[in-house]
Amino acid sequence: MPASVVLPGEVVDPATGLYPAQNGGLLGARCDPYQVRDNPADPKYRVDASLRMPPGMTIERLASKRTLLAELGPSTVNLGGGAGGRFLRESPQ
Repeated sequence: MPASVVLPGEVVDPATGLYPAQNGGLLGARCDPYQVRDNPADPKYRVDASLRMPPGMTIERLASKRTLLAELGPSTVNLGGGAGGRFLRESPQ
């Protein structure tokens, strides 16, 4: 899942181009925010494939991960912010 979302898109200055700090910058494109380009209220709107659950992940498994995270409590709050947290969130365990 993306760490951030941009609605409806980038802010562009006609004279200079894209305003700074709207993408991953030195961290790379992997850290860019997800950009919603279409209208989610449109009946034809479909969620981008990059936001779908990975293969093998079920709603039940996701719920059990969230339950475990809640049981671990506040000691795990800092795990989600850094590179180590990203690794933990993206690992297929």
